[in-house]
Formats: sequence, C-alpha cells, structure tokens
Amino acid sequence: GKKLIADIGKMMSVQVIVEGSMNSSNPYFSSSWRRSFTGGFILDMGVHFIAGLRMLVGCEVVSVSTMTSHVDLILPPPDNLSSVFHLENGCSGVFVMVVSSRSPKILWRVVGTNGTLQIERGFQGQHGYLVSLYDANGQCKSSFFPFSGVTEELKAFFNDVSENTLK
Repeated sequence: GKKLIADIGKMMSVQVIVEGSMNSSNPYFSSSWRRSFTGGFILDMGVHFIAGLRMLVGCEVVSVSTMTSHVDLILPPPDNLSSVFHLENGCSGVFVMVVSSRSPKILWRVVGTNGTLQIERGFQGQHGYLVSLYDANGQCKSSFFPFSGVTEELKAFFNDVSENTLK
C-alpha cells in the first residue's frame, strides 16, 4: 500500500469499518473457544483487520480508546466495539466493529491531503477487494483483487497493492 498511500499525500484520517455476519449459519459460530472467551468473536475477527490497517498505513497504532457493548444476546460479550486510535505518524482514526450485522461490510479508508484510498472487501457478490483511489479532483480509479485464504490473501493483496498502480 506504500505507493497508493504516498499518492494521497499526508494522512488526515483513517477509518476501518467491520460489520460481520456472525450467526448460527456461520461455521465459526459454534466454536467453543470463541463462545466461552470474553471478546472471542471480536478478538478473532478484529486482529485480521488491525493487521491490515498496520500494513496499509505503514506505521503502528500508539494509543486507543474503546467503548464496547453487548446487543445480540446469542453472542458472547462484547459484540460491538467503537474505537478512536492515534497512529505514530500523528494521524487519528476510527475502528468500528459489529459482529452480527444484517448487511455485512468491511472497509479501510484513508483520507489524505491529495486524495483518498478506499479498500472494500467483497464487491457485488465477489470474494476479493475493491481498491479505489480518489485523486485531488475526486476522480476515481479502481481495481478488483480476488482472494482465497486469510493469511495468503492478505500477503498477496498488500503485495499487489504496493507493487501496482490502478488502471
């Protein structure tokens, strides 16, 4: 993501939105450790999206303030999380996670002085990432990167994004 991040100029704001679809039809729903460990679903799911954030922005999170709630009582608490974080480069951002949304969405959005980079997981029913780069004039260039497998998917995706330019 270094080239695309460089294209947007100085980072002003970062947003990570994770609205999962954890319910009884999900194969991970019944796993005992996720259900018996407080924060199991948030911890298990969230770590991947924070790893993606760190790889994308190229720096570490230095402080976090978080509020949690427990809304869906069939899930262990907490099942909702809202965080404000500060990166070591001075940029601040938000991380919002809902474990059991009825309309799942996953995206990273970095707003810079010269444009915005948005990465959305899943697009029109396809498995993969839609990467959109908005320039200073609001013009958008997008590419879609298909995926399979969590570890390899993130490695391949961030390698592709850092090595290529958008069409």
